[in-house]
Amino acid sequence: AEWWDAVTGRDEDGDLVTTMMHKRWGTTVQLYHEERNSFLPFRFVPHLAWLTDSPTGKAQAVHVSGPGEVEVVGYWHASQHLEELNAVREAPSRLPPTLSLGAWRGELMGSAMLFRHEAHAVNLHDDQFTEPRFLVLTADGFIYLGMGEAGLSVRYNDEGVLTPPPAGLTSLEDGVGYFSSVRDLATGVLPAILGVKPTWMVQLYEEAGAKVKEWSVNRRSQNDFARLIAPGNYAQGKDGAWAWCGKGTGSMLDGSKPYGS
Repeated sequence: AEWWDAVTGRDEDGDLVTTMMHKRWGTTVQLYHEERNSFLPFRFVPHLAWLTDSPTGKAQAVHVSGPGEVEVVGYWHASQHLEELNAVREAPSRLPPTLSLGAWRGELMGSAMLFRHEAHAVNLHDDQFTEPRFLVLTADGFIYLGMGEAGLSVRYNDEGVLTPPPAGLTSLEDGVGYFSSVRDLATGVLPAILGVKPTWMVQLYEEAGAKVKEWSVNRRSQNDFARLIAPGNYAQGKDGAWAWCGKGTGSMLDGSKPYGS
């Protein structure tokens, strides 16, 4: 956490966002606080050179939804954050041991900062695109899990060269970072960084996935349209809240058909 600094504020659209910058490399990530913003792609700046060496003189940011879904854009939401953080890169500030950023929760673990967003869905109607998200800020960059079975590693050595993860199969895309499987990163890379056993990391991810399934089913239960199409799958409790009562868990990932057959 000592290598990172952060600033929170509203972006140009009025959304609350926290921008975090690595003090040495200028690597920057952005987390939106509100649930509705969880449908946005993950946004980051790989290195300070993407800001200072841009041909257009504007911030070169990356939007990524998964392997093969990398878009480099010439703008950065909450652009004032970049100027503020860059101006204090030499300051002796650091991230606190815990952070609450809306739907994101951060805690210091080992030599890194682990952020969790367990109530994430990238599609309102299809559980196949429902998944937990994790962001790990390290002393040399970051690792992001939240693109199905893929994860992204953006870390630099002492010479400022982008380096691949030390374990598992990986591929470099568009010079922005290395994509690997979630399991390779969770079992072969993150345990040493976070100071945990590989089994703990796998269990954490699986438990988060189960929570997301439950969350998506509960959210759908409050949807008038869903209850209209498949009224037999939902029941109202004494407290007035609606809940799933059909066969199975109610999650499409488990084979349920919450909108009827």
